[in-house]
Amino acid sequence: MKQAILVVFFVIASIITPSTATATTAVPGLPIIYHDAFGNTYPGWVTYVWFDGSTTVVVLTPGTVAFNFPFGPNSQSGFGVTFISGSIEGTTSNRWEVNTAGTGPQGDTGPQGATGSTGPSGATGSTGPTGATGSQGSTGATGATGPTGSTGPTGSAGATGSTGSTGSTGPAGQGSFVSSTFTPTLTVGGAGVQLDATHDVDYSATINIAGSISVAGSTDATVTLFCDTNATPTTFADATRNGFGGTVLVGLAVNTQATGTVRTRVPAGQKCRMVSTLTSGTPTITILGQVGRILGP
Repeated sequence: MKQAILVVFFVIASIITPSTATATTAVPGLPIIYHDAFGNTYPGWVTYVWFDGSTTVVVLTPGTVAFNFPFGPNSQSGFGVTFISGSIEGTTSNRWEVNTAGTGPQGDTGPQGATGSTGPSGATGSTGPTGATGSQGSTGATGATGPTGSTGPTGSAGATGSTGSTGSTGPAGQGSFVSSTFTPTLTVGGAGVQLDATHDVDYSATINIAGSISVAGSTDATVTLFCDTNATPTTFADATRNGFGGTVLVGLAVNTQATGTVRTRVPAGQKCRMVSTLTSGTPTITILGQVGRILGP
């Protein structure tokens, strides 16, 4: 059995700029009659349209009858197709014309397509020229009263007036002289104590802070006096402190003590309290004495 062989010839024709007189719009699949340089014609089809309007076509060779197409039961090695690139419409060499035998009649006009969507609004045009000035309108109604303006600057000082008459003598104040004394009842860590409801009081207390250390260590304590109108006063008035630290021989102990004073003037009606703060060790705090001095008549 003789084996069928497909022979395909590729011919690249020189690119020819298509004439502006070309009347046919080339599309792939368009049936054509191709004209070669020897006056021969071959049936074929457009297979590709290039950007410049030229085409690549495939033509049947060497005859002009359909059974010479190389695919199918009648294929022979002596018959094939030729691809030609750069051909354009015409009737001279390397030109093609539409094969009217391969095109059907003009079909009916299709129905009207749907209306496309509205395009975007055009740009705003430039402002036209200003029109002529109209006649003077009637006077409008009086507008509302505007807001009050800001206050003006202060005027210069006037002349000094004459000295007025002397006012009456006021009641005697709570002077600094002591009219009497008493012993307050404050305790370290106790509640607030009111010293006098109607007189200022000069309050003072003598406090002893004693402690001891052995081998190595320290003892340190502070007593603070607070006075104000609160039930539990928190306003600092005065304080005293004793602190000692060091290293001693084994079997020995060092005792330390210091006596300090807290004192303040307490306004009438206020309360006072004492608070201890132990920084180190276990010192002993003792109030040795306290006195209140009532000031004023």
